[in-house]
Amino acid sequence: MKRLVCAHDCGLIVNPEGLRRSIEGVMLHALSRALWEEVQFDSEKVTSVDWVSHPSLRHSDTPEAIDVVMVNADPNPNRADLPPYGAGEPAHKPLIAAVANAVYDATGVRLRRVPFRKERVLAALRAAGGGRLSLQMCCRSGRSRRLAGASAHPRTRSGLRRSAA
Repeated sequence: MKRLVCAHDCGLIVNPEGLRRSIEGVMLHALSRALWEEVQFDSEKVTSVDWVSHPSLRHSDTPEAIDVVMVNADPNPNRADLPPYGAGEPAHKPLIAAVANAVYDATGVRLRRVPFRKERVLAALRAAGGGRLSLQMCCRSGRSRRLAGASAHPRTRSGLRRSAA
């Protein structure tokens, strides 16, 4: 994943920087959910109890850029008497759907259950007779985020690179 972009209409924006950080956090959580997070069960209990059995997005998996466009599409945006619409979590579901569409676009197979891990993509490709990519091409990378055609980004510093919005 090279870049995440979100346009968010939340009405009156009281704290733009706090809002931007909230939306960025939700976007990263949604990406983690789409690619890695899954609660595992056996017949009695939850078995994904640590970071090994319940993996999540790592810093090395984060996009190069996260762009947040804050929109106030109210017909009269200067009315301070109107309440804010709310923000943050609404970005979660569309981002997961966008990742699913990217996997479909790259492979020709539609996945409907998260996370979209390499094993699930490969199983779907096998079931579909190979899809548009060969299994060898899908197996060459270690992380499922690369299945959608994104190249790895070498980190030169900690944290995320954010472009100005």
